[in-house]
Amino acid sequence: MHRYDIRHCPSAALRPRPARKGASGGGAVRSAYSDYSFTYADRLDIGKVRRSNQDRTITCPEMGLFGVSDGMGGLRFGERTAELTASAVPDALAHCLKNAVPGMAAEDAAERLKNAIRMVSDVVFDAGNSRGSFDFGATLSCVLLVGGHAVFGNLGDSRGYVVRKEGGASRIDQVTTDHNLASELVSQGKITKEEAMGHISSMQLLRFIGMEPPAGPEAFVVGIRQGDRLLLCSDGLHGMLTDEEICEIVAGGRCAEDIAQSLTDAANAAGGNDNISAVVIEVSGEDAEGA
Repeated sequence: MHRYDIRHCPSAALRPRPARKGASGGGAVRSAYSDYSFTYADRLDIGKVRRSNQDRTITCPEMGLFGVSDGMGGLRFGERTAELTASAVPDALAHCLKNAVPGMAAEDAAERLKNAIRMVSDVVFDAGNSRGSFDFGATLSCVLLVGGHAVFGNLGDSRGYVVRKEGGASRIDQVTTDHNLASELVSQGKITKEEAMGHISSMQLLRFIGMEPPAGPEAFVVGIRQGDRLLLCSDGLHGMLTDEEICEIVAGGRCAEDIAQSLTDAANAAGGNDNISAVVIEVSGEDAEGA
């Protein structure tokens, strides 16, 4: 991995990028490691309250890597950290995958993904933070498609979901864990998940990109199948919509591009209190054995 010095990032790299359309309009793609083809789309939106957009998205279809990063409000260089994270994580993961064997196990990929996230976080801390003093910080939620699995990784409170249709109904599962105080209070039974939405403790992150080393990212391996829809999003989206509302939009959308836009529109209609980022991946092709 390159040793980035975040104090010398070019100013042009720090400007918010316009929302980009993914591959949903141009047909399905297949990555180097996945058994499935997929379509995808991402959206970045400033929301209705913030003056700048500190969210960033990661779209690397050739690697099967996607993600969102949300710069931490209140820090001097939250936006810069999100920009760095979006640029550095793909490079770090490519480094960690250099000696990967064909058909590597999803559990192996999970360890490599965690190592890549840890590398980026520790570089950010070493370059811009010190013990008890933080100027740089961001969240990260990402997914790597490997074989017949989705390997999610995260630090912070940006989320990864899987939405699956089963019979006549649709179901949503939050795969990642929120690394904030509100999530701890929920696990302790002191507040409900519904009460955690908008709770003041949800603003206190316990883990994040740029935390004191060694960073503690988590990884989660989920089996996927044709028709599954994966969502990565910042709290500007999941903090404005319930999981049930998200499920309805994701399950009911025509394609990844429409879903990403509809989620953004819904978060803004609910108040748009924060920057909004969303990446939607639809598992659209048969696996390699059935193709």
